[in-house]
Amino acid sequence: MTEKIPSGTPGSSPELTSMTLESQRTDIADAPATRAVTADPKITAAKSQGQLVRERFFRHKGALGGLTGLVFILLLSFTSIGISVGPLHIPGWWPHSFSSVMELEDGGSPTLSWTGLGNHPFGQDTLGRDYFAMTMRGAQISLIIAFVVGIVGTVVGTVIGALAGYFRGMIEAVLMRFTDVIITIPLLVVAAVLASVVSQYGIVVFAVFLGLLTWTNLARIVRGEFLSLREKEFVEAAKSVGASSGRIIFKHILPNTVGVIIVSATLAISSAILLETALSFLGLGVQPPDTSLGKLINENRAAMTTRPWLFFWPGIFIVAIALTVNFIGDGLRDAFDPRQTRNKQ
Repeated sequence: MTEKIPSGTPGSSPELTSMTLESQRTDIADAPATRAVTADPKITAAKSQGQLVRERFFRHKGALGGLTGLVFILLLSFTSIGISVGPLHIPGWWPHSFSSVMELEDGGSPTLSWTGLGNHPFGQDTLGRDYFAMTMRGAQISLIIAFVVGIVGTVVGTVIGALAGYFRGMIEAVLMRFTDVIITIPLLVVAAVLASVVSQYGIVVFAVFLGLLTWTNLARIVRGEFLSLREKEFVEAAKSVGASSGRIIFKHILPNTVGVIIVSATLAISSAILLETALSFLGLGVQPPDTSLGKLINENRAAMTTRPWLFFWPGIFIVAIALTVNFIGDGLRDAFDPRQTRNKQ
């Protein structure tokens, strides 16, 4: 007598048939949910590191405020009186020059009010020069010096820190001992001794000189990053395929330290503003006929009680530039923080 095989998969047992039917029912029941998840518009493609950094930065209110303030100061200072570099002069929208001597109007008092700028919004100095134009020129010089110092210090510090952290051994010992020697020398004292000689060759040479004295902290930071990254698996993989040391440094390790470098560069710019102000206040920075914010404060410190606006306006711009750059640095530090992996809705 032939045994009847139950319905289902041919040759299968009742238990196997039951399991097969249950699995089919489960797949059918789960299919709509799977389609719904796939069609959910909230599911997006993975974002790159650059996109995450940009989103974090623009969510930082202090950084946005600092960026807006710095852009405003840059536009105001460079478009108002124009740009003068040697024989090249690009005029701006402000009619007065920072070096033109005019007759004192209303005792040189500021004409700035809620209704408009007036003829001399920041007043005039004792010689009759327009103080708004002089302040804008001082802001230009201070910004140029600060950015050149930041760039030079960042490049030198990054190179020295990278070489010391990657090669180790004798190279690290020599570079780090040299760095320690530079750190032990008081920066302001060395800058004060040599600035009076260097500044006569122009503001760019003066700024490069300051940049060659302000790289030490970044060098130590970059060295620490390289010491950690050189032991990672991707570096070992690059070495195993025959990549040169230069390629490993610039193509594999350095891009992973760009966050630290950018943040340190912004802080170096802020410190350079204050260093240039201190040197110019001592009369060792920018030399006549040019001017800077620190030099304006030094020249008009005696007028603090009689005409305080001559001291007041350059001080406001110094504080504003330093604060805006610091706020940008804070935003970049938070944006590059690898621990902030979750996007806020």
